[in-house]
Amino acid sequence: MNEPAAIDDAEATLKPRSRFAFLLRPWFLVALTICTVLVAIPLGYRSSRLIAVPPIAEIVDRETEGRIDIEPEQNAFTFYKRAWKLIPSGFDSEVVDEAVDLLETEGWDKVSPEARNALDQCEETLAEWKRGTDLERGLRVQVADLDWMNSMDSTSAEILYRLARLSSAQALHEGRSEEAWQWLRAVLRFSRHLGNPGFAYDRFLGVSYHAKAGESIAKWAAHDDVSAEQLEAALIEVRDIDRLTVSNSQGLKSSYLVTMRVLSTGDWLDVSRSHSVASDLPDQLLGPYFFVTAEPEVSRMLLRHCYANLLSQCDRPRWERSLAASATGLFQPTGTESPELLDPAMLVYLQQRSELANVLSPSVSFCDYFDSERSRQIALELCLSVELFRRHHGRYPETLEALVPEFVDEVPRDVFGPTSADRMLMIRRETELLDEPSEEPPPPAGLIIYSRGGNGIDDAGAIELLNDVGLRIPLPQAKAKVE
Repeated sequence: MNEPAAIDDAEATLKPRSRFAFLLRPWFLVALTICTVLVAIPLGYRSSRLIAVPPIAEIVDRETEGRIDIEPEQNAFTFYKRAWKLIPSGFDSEVVDEAVDLLETEGWDKVSPEARNALDQCEETLAEWKRGTDLERGLRVQVADLDWMNSMDSTSAEILYRLARLSSAQALHEGRSEEAWQWLRAVLRFSRHLGNPGFAYDRFLGVSYHAKAGESIAKWAAHDDVSAEQLEAALIEVRDIDRLTVSNSQGLKSSYLVTMRVLSTGDWLDVSRSHSVASDLPDQLLGPYFFVTAEPEVSRMLLRHCYANLLSQCDRPRWERSLAASATGLFQPTGTESPELLDPAMLVYLQQRSELANVLSPSVSFCDYFDSERSRQIALELCLSVELFRRHHGRYPETLEALVPEFVDEVPRDVFGPTSADRMLMIRRETELLDEPSEEPPPPAGLIIYSRGGNGIDDAGAIELLNDVGLRIPLPQAKAKVE
């Protein structure tokens, strides 16, 4: 009775199995499932990061914005680079630094013989540098070729500025007020060549030297040897030089091209190693880590959105810009921009998930920095107008309104003023009027011409604390120390 069943079992045993039968084994299915999950999770995470960032067209053309045709002999930096090479070997910069610092408080008489000798040794250097400042344009390096580490030689730039400052002080002390002005004019023009166009660091240096030139010009203008005719000519030149200032958008575009260059080369790896979680990973895991996080692709798209946002309003006056409600450091889109801007809150959320984008992202503070420069430029022009008032009337004006209409059509609007009625301010400060004794040296006496500064509040001309932004004209009792 049971023989047929036994025969069937035997035949089944002898029948060859499929080579893919193991695919149905439970152990294999479990392993396959685990491997699939392990692969799907990182791939899904990578895909989610890429999909989360809306596509955006290129906002700056590298060849159009990153290349400038300029002949070497028409390039101010041809002369600046020669001047830097002409700095004598063994030059003692500390001697010059001490002399300039002393100059600001004690005047040329206190400048050491060593500093005067150093100035004489650098006559050829200064002459070459000054020839560069007479040119209209300066290009240190093509923006398209800039990389993350290619920044300005700030040490050499500072040496030349300080030598020019000493030359101006010496000329003024010896009664050559026009020559003194020419050195200060050179510093002001030098500041306009820095970062025009170029890496953001170069541009920030330009802002710094513009401030230094403004302080020195205000002191020059207060000197009694400077005539009304010289002041009038200087005011015209100051305004002409200001036209060389690069726009905010041009500076941002240059910074964008540098950032995109970093993300298209291996340089972004160095940025990641020093500023992100990746710095704790062994080199063998860097590749998989960045693949999973979709870097630098995600950063490239996010940064394009960030720069598009800032470029949309950066060239408008401060009072016409609309900051996003949250602390995003971005502008609130109007809906009319092209390309269409991403919601700032969403952009910041996505940016916070990208380590590279966080490190390389621009900020609206970029504009704040240049708003301060604009305030100092307005203050500088007003300083010259105030000194013209004194030459014509034998006294300083009590208010800036007294300049209207003889010297200015109207008191300029305060860049940082929160309302259209806010104008530039002036306050007369006497050191002896301090309310309470202090261990700190009192602020110097002077007429302070200033803007309210980033907080939009009038802090009574506290330009030393950077609460307000402006310049100081030394009053008669303080002039002897700076002449």
